[in-house]
Amino acid sequence: ANPGDFSISANTCGSLIPNAACSVAIRFTPSSPVGVKTANLVIASNATNATGGATSVGLSGTAIPIPAPVVRLSAASVGFGQVLQGNAPTQSVTVTNIGGRVLNIGSVGVTGDYSQSHTCAAAVEPNQSCTITVTFTPQGLGNRDGVLSIGSNAIPATNTVDLSGTGCRILSLAAMRFIVSACGN
Repeated sequence: ANPGDFSISANTCGSLIPNAACSVAIRFTPSSPVGVKTANLVIASNATNATGGATSVGLSGTAIPIPAPVVRLSAASVGFGQVLQGNAPTQSVTVTNIGGRVLNIGSVGVTGDYSQSHTCAAAVEPNQSCTITVTFTPQGLGNRDGVLSIGSNAIPATNTVDLSGTGCRILSLAAMRFIVSACGN
């Protein structure tokens, strides 16, 4: 039962003469998550048909989500693998607003040896997408981790994608027959 989700908003009842009627208006204001909420309205009286001096009326209502922007990312992480220094491969992440309100993007940023460009407008309508292109330009050898962050009016306010890549360099050309590379420190 959820009695706190229901309140009396109007009540014309008082002392009634025989065969008279009154009304009670109930306001439903769900305070908890989505779903069916129930309670009982108990009307105290001296009526002969009132069990224990009261009549009970069942109340129910369904809480629905307030339309809000919801971010769906095409990936939770993006790996670039081994990349030779001097190269700059790109990968894309799609941002889709699957919510019921406009998604306002306030910021897009990256950390580490990564840069980004994007097609995201400041406002992304429901069921619309935009693309963030991430470029990995290793500045050193070994694991080069980073994070793509998208700040918006969705909940949570910041969505992130983990970025990873390994910086490598050419050690020798060995008479042009094969390339030896190093990816560690």
